Amino acid sequence: MERLPAHPKRLPLLTFVIGALVALLVLGSGGASAGDALRLLSGVLPVGGEGDGSLRVLLWRMCRTFLLVTLAMLTGMSFGLAVAVLLAGWWRPLRLVIGWTSRTLGAIPPMAWALGLLFLLVQVWRLPVESLFPSRPGADLDSWMMKSGRALWSILAPALALALPVFALTLRACLLRLDYLWKQPLALSLRARGCSNRLIRSQHWVPRLWPHVVRLAWPVAALCLAFSIPVEEVFRLDGWGLFMAEALRQRESTSLAAGIYGACMLLALWFALFAWLEKPLAATGRLTRLRLPKSRGPWIAGAVLLLLLTSAPGWGVDQSWWLPSLAPLWGELKTALTLAALGWIAVVLGLFSPLAIVAWVVVALLLPVEGSLLLLLALALALPEWLQARGELQRVRQSGFMMASRMMGGNVRLQFWRHASRLLGPSLGAGFFRMAASALIWMSLLTFFGFGLAEGLPDPAWGALVHANSASVLDDPLPALAPACWVAFWCLCFQWFARGFGFGGPPIPSTQPPVTTSTSRK
Repeated sequence: MERLPAHPKRLPLLTFVIGALVALLVLGSGGASAGDALRLLSGVLPVGGEGDGSLRVLLWRMCRTFLLVTLAMLTGMSFGLAVAVLLAGWWRPLRLVIGWTSRTLGAIPPMAWALGLLFLLVQVWRLPVESLFPSRPGADLDSWMMKSGRALWSILAPALALALPVFALTLRACLLRLDYLWKQPLALSLRARGCSNRLIRSQHWVPRLWPHVVRLAWPVAALCLAFSIPVEEVFRLDGWGLFMAEALRQRESTSLAAGIYGACMLLALWFALFAWLEKPLAATGRLTRLRLPKSRGPWIAGAVLLLLLTSAPGWGVDQSWWLPSLAPLWGELKTALTLAALGWIAVVLGLFSPLAIVAWVVVALLLPVEGSLLLLLALALALPEWLQARGELQRVRQSGFMMASRMMGGNVRLQFWRHASRLLGPSLGAGFFRMAASALIWMSLLTFFGFGLAEGLPDPAWGALVHANSASVLDDPLPALAPACWVAFWCLCFQWFARGFGFGGPPIPSTQPPVTTSTSRK
């Protein structure tokens, strides 16, 4: 199996620098001066809608969000790993159903998780509504212990709402790798020695899954930080997410810049912690690349689901929440596929030269607000796919058949792009559908805060419908949760198509020549 390299040592510092540059660009878009930029970086710039605070005030909110996201990650990832290990010996078709169900649940937008949990706690478990919003305790609660208890309780419900998608993502990733491990010769040899499934899971599979769970924490931390914005707004938790939600709704450049600057600090802190945890794990050689071949099953399942979803307007369901949730269908799909196409173009251009990514950013900053937001979101979706494709391209360039082509004096450039197109074609095809699925989720988040990527459409977007019906979610949850379910099902459809292309690309020959031994006798 091919070993995965550890993340670059400078990634935390690079994250902080890029985040600070983005914050300065956002601050400069509002007409700020160079002195305001220096005050932002030093933490003394007044922030907020009325400019009544400074960045140092935001640090307390950042600490609360850091605790919230860390608790959600620990809870969701630990439970996801535990459940995956328990399901390791079950019937394989049942594991596949559970895995794809968890992927569907992971595609539900975070504000829908928060609203659904709020409905469950209040209407089903009959908890008082006042007990769920204790971030500002009353004057009669002057005891330090009572204030601490209420502050801790105020974090538990949002942490659970954030932990649910983390649990779904971790469960799916661990089940996928466990299916791969059970097919390896090691599993057959262990069973031949008389090892039970319980012993194999606890002594062999868990040590191999733990490094990948730590590696999964890198993107999960960034996702949880972004998902904390709508979750904290729903539960009114006075943290960084609520500050960013207010800044997004007010379109205030100073607050947005301060929030982005605080986010890069949090991400740099998490990445430094993960790098410290990943360093000894990468040295053990258990960080390996998972490659899955092409399959017709996901293509068939995706086509069936696509047929069902496109025929949904003709189902004849006569409910008050049904037609409004279907109204934005074609507009949302058009925008998602447009973003995926733009991201795919950015990936292909970035493979020729990294300067194409810089040129993309420059062009995006010169366009109006809506066009700039469209190009920047497409680039954000394309960056993970570009990094993965660029790594595959580097392995092709350093592979054994390219070395042989150089030694034989052939057309190296032609041979390189011929092999690269054959090896990277499935990865680029799968990346297009993955970007389309991610675009639906991020579009729902942006439209939840009033950013319209598809201006001019007569119908509102799915995220806007969730926000419009969130006030009455305790009385009737279906109008608020139905649009989020459509997002999840369409994401599942795109992910099935992406899985049909395979996962991780085809294996690339090693740079080392094979070792041959002669058995002939003289």
